[in-house]
Amino acid sequence: MLPSVTYKKDRDMNNKLFSFFIIALLITGCGSSTPKLFVGKELYADMKPLSTYVWVGKGLAYSYNNGKWIRSESNDYDFSVVQRRFKGHWHSVKNQLRHHPEYDKAAGPRKQTHIFRVDYEKDSSSDLHFKLDSTFGSGEGIIDRRFIYGQMIFQAKNVSIFAPYSHFRINQSYDYKNGSLIETVLLYKNVDGKEVPFVKIEESAKLAVLN
Repeated sequence: MLPSVTYKKDRDMNNKLFSFFIIALLITGCGSSTPKLFVGKELYADMKPLSTYVWVGKGLAYSYNNGKWIRSESNDYDFSVVQRRFKGHWHSVKNQLRHHPEYDKAAGPRKQTHIFRVDYEKDSSSDLHFKLDSTFGSGEGIIDRRFIYGQMIFQAKNVSIFAPYSHFRINQSYDYKNGSLIETVLLYKNVDGKEVPFVKIEESAKLAVLN
């Protein structure tokens, strides 16, 4: 049987660490205020995107402890993303909702909203490089010209040097034929040139709407 006193202690510690992570995010820019960069003409009705994708899925939470990834079920969430793709940039609004009965709300409300914008650079390479700004922080990334495989890395906004993470890395894989999206969100800290993992979310989503 998996449940044991030791396992329960590890699980409780993981949940406490995860709560710290979410609270830190809420304090450092994931609240209700909207960054200035998102208040632009692309948000108005007369600026029609080239396409709009709506993804619906679930995120499975893990925390890193003693060299292993440990599930943190109470921090799992359902999510939806409205992804508007304009010429030269994308704008995404992501809503998350935690349903687990053991979620103690120490991390804030069950429902949260996050905003992302990526601006693609014009170059002659086979892949597209882009700049990222979001309610989590700013950085950069790369994706192939078919918009299938992408990665973005960005520094967490206004995070204390004592926090157990400093950066995010997001890997994305789009399967348009089957209408699916797989994404891994990794939080880690750079310590003496070495990446120390802290938390990851394994997300999977289905395409609900395409306009």
